[in-house]
Amino acid sequence: MPVLIGSTGGTERHSLVLEHALRPMFSYLHAIVSPRPAYAATSDFVTRTGALGERITAAAADFSRLLRACGPRAHREIVDEDLASMQRLLGET
Repeated sequence: MPVLIGSTGGTERHSLVLEHALRPMFSYLHAIVSPRPAYAATSDFVTRTGALGERITAAAADFSRLLRACGPRAHREIVDEDLASMQRLLGET
C-alpha cells in the first residue's frame, strides 16, 4: 500500500524523525513509502516564502506518480491472500 509520510514539528531538525523512525516503521509494515516526505517546521508557518507549498507540491507529485505506478488494486491481493489463509485456518478447527 502506498504511503506519503507527512508531519509537523518544532524545528527543521525534527524532520529527521521522518527518515529515521517513520520510514523504517512503514517499510517494516510492507508499505510502499513515497520517496519524498512532506515536513513543516514552526518557522514555515511564520515566514511566507512559499517554500512549504513547493515542498508539499513536490511530495504530492511524487506520491501521485507512485499511486499510478502501483495501480488501483495494489493492496487487494495481499489482503485477499491473508483472508483466504485465515478462512482455511478457521475451517480446520
